[in-house]
Amino acid sequence: MGTPDGEPKRLGVGLAYRSAFSEQIRQNKSAIDWLEIPLDQYVDNPYALDELEELRQDFVIVPHCVGMSVGSDSVDVEYLSKVRMISDMIEAPWVTDHLGFNHTQTFTLADIVPVEWSSARARVVAENAQKIQDELGRPFALENITYHVSFPSELTEAEFLAEFLSNCDCGLLLDVTNLSVNAANHGYDPRAFLDQIPVDRIIQIHLAGCARDDEGIWHDSHDRPIPDHVLDLLQEVGSPASLRGILIERDAAYPSDLSELLDDMRHAARAVGWSG
Repeated sequence: MGTPDGEPKRLGVGLAYRSAFSEQIRQNKSAIDWLEIPLDQYVDNPYALDELEELRQDFVIVPHCVGMSVGSDSVDVEYLSKVRMISDMIEAPWVTDHLGFNHTQTFTLADIVPVEWSSARARVVAENAQKIQDELGRPFALENITYHVSFPSELTEAEFLAEFLSNCDCGLLLDVTNLSVNAANHGYDPRAFLDQIPVDRIIQIHLAGCARDDEGIWHDSHDRPIPDHVLDLLQEVGSPASLRGILIERDAAYPSDLSELLDDMRHAARAVGWSG
């Protein structure tokens, strides 16, 4: 699973596992380098763990969580222990979640929302992320999320990411589609964003389809092929030495076969120079 220095090896380009096209994934396993699973669907679900045991016979599996809530003031140790159990079972090379929060000790939100972009909160997130990584015993990376409301903050999002990463040795899951969507909706240059973050901390990349609604607002819709402007931005990111895997997400408007997704995988590999 790892390189001689203990770092995870490069996996290539994979797919987000969804039961809606599980059979097509199995039929095309030779063309898929690895899978990312929505881990929370397997927590406290012993029957689903049998499915994971079967999948790991054919694929390297990376868990993607939604319940760490690293932007909260503390880590949910009970949830973390369940994540570690599953990660150990499938020998996950690394684990990921989102840079935001969705619960505290007193309330739970329906979605993940951004944290305050301040130096103080960056240190809290770094401390939480480091604790998670140490407990998991494997690399842990956080994903930049989309947001539709932006408040005045001490830092920009890019500055916040850089400060968070400077206070821990965790990684970054760069969602290039989310970056493109946020940049369009909030009027900033995504390439300038890339110049301000430590790209050498990127472990994984997410890519998905996106769409603009009737009011001109972009959404990471996950329901169509990856557009050219997102692939162009991926090319700007390139392939830093830290990058271990690129992941294609699709959550709606599933194609009857995997042809669209396999095309997305090939386009992504070409954009970062991983194929001819």
